[in-house]
Amino acid sequence: MRNRISVTPAVLLLIALTPLRADEEHGRGEKLLSSGLVRVSELGSLGAPFSPVGTDPLGKGQLEVHRKRQVEVDLRGASPSASYDILFCKAGAASCATLGKVETNSDGDGEARIEIAAPENAWAGVFAVSRGGSVQYLSGFRLPAIMAQSAGTRIGIEGTIASVDATKKSFKLTNAPLEIFVDGATEFEGLANFGELKAGVEVEVAGLMRADGTVLAAKIESEGDRRKGRKRDRDEE
Repeated sequence: MRNRISVTPAVLLLIALTPLRADEEHGRGEKLLSSGLVRVSELGSLGAPFSPVGTDPLGKGQLEVHRKRQVEVDLRGASPSASYDILFCKAGAASCATLGKVETNSDGDGEARIEIAAPENAWAGVFAVSRGGSVQYLSGFRLPAIMAQSAGTRIGIEGTIASVDATKKSFKLTNAPLEIFVDGATEFEGLANFGELKAGVEVEVAGLMRADGTVLAAKIESEGDRRKGRKRDRDEE
């Protein structure tokens, strides 16, 4: 009987394991799924079904499913000289089936190619890697962090004005969480002055990021005026 561990799926993956043609018997066949592995301890609170949560390190993890009914797992920088269980947790199921194991060396590196013996062709769920009864990693991905603009960076942004603060001489756009300030050196094109900045007006702003995360506008141009200019240029061609 296969070992089982209770896990509630957090990431859904859908793959279909279709029968092989004769010319695909060599090698591993087409790659049906490729996924990174994410440490469960970095995912925040996932609820009681994931307790206890493992805290094993992981430099990099990769999992692939191939048409020839094989799962390949590659761990780098995991716990050294350890044995990990590779699990598959079907969507809606209360437990996960153990597919096989991966053994790591003294550096915490290990890889394995596991045969999928189950007869099902369509699979939906999440892969998990456990050790010592705790789920350590889940199939998933990590998006790169959004880099904040540094002070003094020149930026250009266009959009529709959402609100205006006459006291602070600033405004915000509907498509950007930035407060844009105007001072005596700000140039206006297609607009007379700050007083013509109203909610609903479309503008293009060129300015500088400040240390507090706000923008000081060097130039504000009415989008309506820019469109007229582009039309005039086309008419003259």
